[in-house]
Amino acid sequence: MTRMHRTEGEDIALLHEIRAFARDLRRSVARIAPPAEDERRRVSEKPPRDLLETSLAWVKQFVLAEAQVRPKPPDDTAREVYALWLFASYMAEHQGLSVMDTDFDALYEFFFWWYPRQCGDASPELTETLFGSLQDFFQFLVDKGALSDTAAVDDFWGYRDDALRLLALYEQLDPESPYFEEQFDALFGLDWQE
Repeated sequence: MTRMHRTEGEDIALLHEIRAFARDLRRSVARIAPPAEDERRRVSEKPPRDLLETSLAWVKQFVLAEAQVRPKPPDDTAREVYALWLFASYMAEHQGLSVMDTDFDALYEFFFWWYPRQCGDASPELTETLFGSLQDFFQFLVDKGALSDTAAVDDFWGYRDDALRLLALYEQLDPESPYFEEQFDALFGLDWQE
């Protein structure tokens, strides 16, 4: 977020834009029924460090396999590793799960709640890397037999543009605006006004 010098009318227009975006996003997500196993998902009893180590062992295998099949420049590989580490860390610390337990809800909470607000590196470029790397990573987990399929996450990949839009709207918020709290609440689903 950066300090903006907007008029009251511009702040109100931004609030309406955010509310429209949030309303459309909620309606879209409401149409997706989670698989039955997602409804019974339990937080692991393992400590976050163990969950992260398990996830990162798979990330390492993935990165090494990708390097053999599709070599990338070192900067691209580093960005992909960072993206996967970021998501694995989120899953371990905030969901109490490994990446193998990822489902639509975990991805949604990551991209539409935690990531824009808590990741200082959040950007359109990192968001694109996250989406691409995670899709490839989950397919790798299926190919290696760590997951039976990608059904728990497949519905999420269509939300890339929405995740980018939320990030762009968040960047427009001005903490010194008298409308900041309303805008923030609307953007992150705390304001359920239609």
